[in-house]
Amino acid sequence: YLWDYDIDTLLEGAAQGMVGALGDDYSYYYTADDVADTETSISGEYGGLGIEVFANANDLTITVHRVFYGSPAQEGGVRPNDKIIAINGEEVTAYDLNYAVSQMRGEPGGEVTLTLLRENELFDVTLTRAVVETQIIDTEILPEGIGYIRIYYFEGNLAEQFQTAVDNFMHEGVKALIIDLRDNTGGYVEAATAVADVFV
Repeated sequence: YLWDYDIDTLLEGAAQGMVGALGDDYSYYYTADDVADTETSISGEYGGLGIEVFANANDLTITVHRVFYGSPAQEGGVRPNDKIIAINGEEVTAYDLNYAVSQMRGEPGGEVTLTLLRENELFDVTLTRAVVETQIIDTEILPEGIGYIRIYYFEGNLAEQFQTAVDNFMHEGVKALIIDLRDNTGGYVEAATAVADVFV
């Protein structure tokens, strides 16, 4: 090879290709950075903006999926379905998802400028990172005293958030409970059994 190369990068690429050749959707090779990101999500707290994004295959943009309640993003007016076109003036696409997330996360107090596309309007919003608690559940009291809890994934401090929601429902006199697992991306068995323990 004519130019310099990094042997560790080659070995990681070989490992990713080898695991990918299994053809199994549930087998992954995690790089050191991937492991660090996973540990951050498990902890339930991180320094960031309080948004959940995904790589939009339809237009190859990074699109906002959820905005966490009380987060810098919510206070700054970011909405679901906003498309992130640039971060701190640097253009990003769906192919740059991991890099984009790493730029939005970081030490609380740092500023991040997002260039957003909302329908046909392109504008900038500058947000200040804060300590964000991963919003794993949404709750609501439906008519006729029915409690509703949506669980997005089994990670982080789900057990504490779920127990708090159930305690609040009992205090409000809720008569029945719906647990919504639609589009739940999975997670850890321990977190799932912790939810079951609330009822056992």
